[in-house]
Amino acid sequence: MSEFWTGKTAVISGGSRGLGLHLAMELARQQSHLVLIGRDADNLRLQRDRLLQAGAMTVDSFACDAAEIDLQSGFRERLERSGVDLLVNAIGVSDRGMLDQLTREDLLNQFNTNVLVGWSVTKSCLVPVTQNQGCIVNIGSLAGLIGTPNMGGYCVTKFAWTALTRQWRMELKERGVHVLLVAPGPIARDDSDHRYDALLAQRGIQQKGASKPGGGAKLRRIDPVWLSQRILVAAAKRERELIVPWKARIVIGLFAFAPGLAEYLLRRSLHRD
Repeated sequence: MSEFWTGKTAVISGGSRGLGLHLAMELARQQSHLVLIGRDADNLRLQRDRLLQAGAMTVDSFACDAAEIDLQSGFRERLERSGVDLLVNAIGVSDRGMLDQLTREDLLNQFNTNVLVGWSVTKSCLVPVTQNQGCIVNIGSLAGLIGTPNMGGYCVTKFAWTALTRQWRMELKERGVHVLLVAPGPIARDDSDHRYDALLAQRGIQQKGASKPGGGAKLRRIDPVWLSQRILVAAAKRERELIVPWKARIVIGLFAFAPGLAEYLLRRSLHRD
């Protein structure tokens, strides 16, 4: 499966940074045609050069709010030429705070970024994805399957993203389009330990574990390169859901059959320092 995506066209919303960029780099190594959507035009130009050097056959980029990708001149024409074999929705925003610490605006902003943007991009790409009977990969989170303290708004919107992904899968199956949900735990990044310091100070949040990856749950940070490779294999095999780490499936399953026990185990896993 390591060369499955060679010569194929992949669209990545959020492809100029984070996990989206790691996926783009892995696809470049497999000599794919890349179409990137991101806000930062300068960064898109920088990453375009890097991706071409890594082996991408072509790289087209569109600097805009992904929710308005339809307004970008040339976007539809670019996809009509080749169709879309792989669409990755990798745009999302994390957050910290319990539900009663959020404003209505905080929650609406998260819902827009974590749900509506991906829905808009998917709608814009449906015709070329259907043309190639391609695969849609929605990057979610364990927080979209398990409620976690200190991440109230993020969990709410990621649960909605999980529901939307599963609904797309049901609706698009007859068109030959597959939809994969990826639900990883915390992904390793250089700023993991200090990423939320300013936000926590702004909101006056002092809960133990709130600043830690996963909202305080004791989870090993995932190597983004390994995760990118695993995601592309799962997409090629048309797996339905990729949950990392796999042991999280135990707690997820318990919520259906023994929610009290599941909540007890989840609380036991939280950092107490």
